[in-house]
Amino acid sequence: MFEVSVEAKEFAGLSRVKQHRLVTESLKDEIAEMHGIRIHTTPPTSSE
Repeated sequence: MFEVSVEAKEFAGLSRVKQHRLVTESLKDEIAEMHGIRIHTTPPTSSE
């Protein structure tokens, strides 16, 4: 099982499903070879 955590400003205002779709689309070639993946996404918590 693989676990991916992504924090990106592009996630702001998106549902968790849409956030995960962005990640899976970006990693689709790598994910194709994996038996399992857990994805955690979040927009940045500060405005830095």
